[in-house]
Amino acid sequence: MSTITDGLMELCDVLSAAGVPADTLDDALAVGGVRVEVADLRERRHPTLKDLTEDVSSRGLSLLVADRITANERISLVERGWSWYDRRGHLRLVAPGVFVDADVPSRIPAGTVTSPWSNVGVEVALEILSDPATRASPRALGRRLDRDPTFVGKLLSRLRGAGLITHNNAVGIPELFWDLASHWPRSDDWVPLVSSPADIDGLLDGLGQKMRIAEWIKTGDRALADWGAPVAGYNIDMFYVPDAAAVSRAVRSCGQAVNPDQAAVWVRPKPARNIDGVEVEGSPWLQARPVVCALEVANDSRMAEGVRAWNPDPETGISRVW
Repeated sequence: MSTITDGLMELCDVLSAAGVPADTLDDALAVGGVRVEVADLRERRHPTLKDLTEDVSSRGLSLLVADRITANERISLVERGWSWYDRRGHLRLVAPGVFVDADVPSRIPAGTVTSPWSNVGVEVALEILSDPATRASPRALGRRLDRDPTFVGKLLSRLRGAGLITHNNAVGIPELFWDLASHWPRSDDWVPLVSSPADIDGLLDGLGQKMRIAEWIKTGDRALADWGAPVAGYNIDMFYVPDAAAVSRAVRSCGQAVNPDQAAVWVRPKPARNIDGVEVEGSPWLQARPVVCALEVANDSRMAEGVRAWNPDPETGISRVW
């Protein structure tokens, strides 16, 4: 039996579970009485870079079936016209006369995958991506993160189970980056400061000189562009501060922007404890490392393409993990 036939039979089972009548017709599908020619069916454990950047066939349905498709990967597939089935429990099938976008029963055996994405899991994944050439160990990671090595070991096991690191804890590139990006702490806690962009120089010269070493870390699209990435985003300076109390201090000192669309500065608490800032020549601010800046913007479809296209010069020391 051919791979495409196996895949179509699996898809029929999934469609039936979603309440959509389906059957196979040679190398085609009958979905709700509509014949759908299948030009390209790919089965993967995880999508490859080629899958995410290749346009669909004009001869019929292009379908990707994978054990795991991250939120950002789903966006890329949809933008290129692909249909996809994530075996963890979601199907998107689009063809002339057919539209299915539905949660479906998971076909990943129960107990085989436990989510690694707790707060500590985010820290562990970020630490691995920050030093991808070093094989991760529970003891070393626990020491760097000030976390219990036993718990770190359990998180590494979960990352292995999700296919994001190898059996010997080597990083899975770019799978780990994009899966972490899809679970990066949400950005709904950004606070806009300084309603007039003309006031930004005063903020940089005053509060910036006073607080940059202790608290403020530049991030987002502008920081990523400073590192050399070909991204064009919101053109707003974005900064991490240690916690909500630091955000409150910034609001007291600078005032909260009346109109967020006119804000020149946004601040939020650091989304992970192990985010630090580095000195950048010519900048008055500490700056988040490239991988952190990339994670901050990776769920924005406008900037995700710039991240994917960025191949840093090896002489910069920046590791390409996306």
